[in-house]
Amino acid sequence: MPVSTRSTRRTRRAIGATLTVALAATLAACAGGSGPTEIRFHLSKPEAIPYFRELISEYNSSQDDVRVVFDTSSNLQAGFLRGNPPDLGLLNYNMEMARFMERGALSDLSDMPEADRILPEVQDLVDQYATYPGRTSVLPYSVMAASVIYNQEIFEQQGLEVPQTWDELKAVCDQLLDAGITPFYATFKDPWTVGQGWFDYTVGGSVDVAGFFEELNELGTDVGPDSEVSFATTLAEPVERMTELTSAYVNPDAASRAYGDGNLAFA
Repeated sequence: MPVSTRSTRRTRRAIGATLTVALAATLAACAGGSGPTEIRFHLSKPEAIPYFRELISEYNSSQDDVRVVFDTSSNLQAGFLRGNPPDLGLLNYNMEMARFMERGALSDLSDMPEADRILPEVQDLVDQYATYPGRTSVLPYSVMAASVIYNQEIFEQQGLEVPQTWDELKAVCDQLLDAGITPFYATFKDPWTVGQGWFDYTVGGSVDVAGFFEELNELGTDVGPDSEVSFATTLAEPVERMTELTSAYVNPDAASRAYGDGNLAFA
């Protein structure tokens, strides 16, 4: 997803694309001095480090005009605050990136040929985060589809059907527990897997999230805990269900298991 940043000393053009939702990046207009132009490439996806390390090495070896410096450790927000964001970045397009976009910190990429290839329905998903008047600051490179993965072999062995309702889900979980099988593998050592996983699934499966925020915006400063639409009244039941699942149906070592552990265990 192309994105670009602006600083007090120079304006940088961003090119972005997210791995999970969209990739965000910035292409610097650095110039001057002798030798190749140096571009700092920031990557936020640790699982992609080996691939991009090799790709950057091949690119640097192929020409002498640009030298890409691979950066996997700097803090994106700190870079913006210092007026020194990365020149190019492969980043998840999430609420962190949206803050920079809605404040006009990213440049307009609408003149790039890639902008004409984005499907309108995909661009609509990106625009749910944030937009800036008159600019197309994000070009989604790939989009993640949310889904629940289950072990078909276990379901067949236990005679289980894929649940379609909350009550059916609980019944399946109880039957798995009775058979000595842990229903869900949780990875709470990485807290983001709660917000991006458990919370998203329980709330997204019960609430029209886009409509919810539209109603909140209509209420404006009149919204409160007793409003017909509020975080307290609208999200309480899904969050309670999430809490029930994560307390009764997960692996006992969930607090010490990380995202990578979960992938390996399921595989």
